[in-house]
Amino acid sequence: MNRKIYKGVALVLALILLAGLGWFANGLLGNPISKALAQKTAQVHLAETYPNTDYRIESVGYSFKDGRYIAHITSPSSADSAFSLKINHRGRLIWDSYASRVLNRWNTAMRLEDAYRILLDTVLKEDAFSDRLDIAFGTLEIHERQDIEDPLATDIPAYALVAEDLILDHAYDIKALSAQIGHLVVYFESETVTNARAAELLLELKAQMDKANVPFRAIDFHLEFPRSEDGQRSDVRVDMENFPYEEIYAEGMEERVAHAAKVTQEHYAKMDAQKFKS
Repeated sequence: MNRKIYKGVALVLALILLAGLGWFANGLLGNPISKALAQKTAQVHLAETYPNTDYRIESVGYSFKDGRYIAHITSPSSADSAFSLKINHRGRLIWDSYASRVLNRWNTAMRLEDAYRILLDTVLKEDAFSDRLDIAFGTLEIHERQDIEDPLATDIPAYALVAEDLILDHAYDIKALSAQIGHLVVYFESETVTNARAAELLLELKAQMDKANVPFRAIDFHLEFPRSEDGQRSDVRVDMENFPYEEIYAEGMEERVAHAAKVTQEHYAKMDAQKFKS
């Protein structure tokens, strides 16, 4: 009798353990039934929403972060037309990224952004500067129309390009585009942190960029002391935001740097004051 009870208890525990493992696996990896429902939902959605296109389901994957399935959609004829569908475990469509990624030209903008960063790396990844270039990258100022037209979006430069105006799959001249909307961000470390040294480094950087035929429209430039042995950094620094390419030339360079640094510091102080009030 006792042996039967033990066997029954063991069976119940085993079933509980299996159920727990199944629940854990479902949460981590999903399940084939829900995946099949997601696949079917994606097929129906493509047929009904995007008829007469060559969109196809590249793959369907499971996201353990939110328990949803992601159907990745691609087009053999358009590299910029990839998007995704988010579907829950019951096969209900939650989200379609077509509008943001294709209609609003996010894919196109990211393709151009990647091309610009590759171009920049030919200069910024080289150890060709007299002082250490600590952080260096660039971006193309491409923004959605609603953001450009937002009066509160003060960080978008006037020369920014409207994302929706980009042409799908167009072979842009990346150098011509970067001269129009390319924006560098660089941090130099130096034992000398002055406006004069900042001017020298800006001229040096511009010369290297020109030599490699890598254009840009403006630059966020930061000059700071190296960190001390305990990881601290001096508050003394030179910061300039959105400094125009055409203003980087030898005559009067230090004076222009001093003015730009003053304007930037005033901008920082204003932003800090607004944060404090809020």
